[in-house]
Amino acid sequence: MVFKRNGILYRINNLTKPRDFVWQMKDLSKVANAGTKTVVYLELYDHRGKCWVLECEMLEGKVQLAVWFQNKTELKHFDARFSWQGSTAEFMSAVAALNAAVDVQWFFGLRRKG
Repeated sequence: MVFKRNGILYRINNLTKPRDFVWQMKDLSKVANAGTKTVVYLELYDHRGKCWVLECEMLEGKVQLAVWFQNKTELKHFDARFSWQGSTAEFMSAVAALNAAVDVQWFFGLRRKG
């Protein structure tokens, strides 16, 4: 998983349950235009059990994302590692691209096995 803002990349390698994450993001994009304030927190884990929290806040055509990483010394403390603000349209476009990428990977994965 790669988050990008102004040319700066923040990576989470070996994300567990990536399809679940994509489905959750797709569900979020459906409520993005609702106009009501929505705040959602998603826990993300890598294959070694490291935890990140994705905070997504939507209100009046704007979306704010923040990625928080669990501090190694204080397990209950999370440090902000990435933040992004943009329009609902930008968010929905990014989620659609993420969904398409996963669908293509899934399709070709099935074709190779079959």
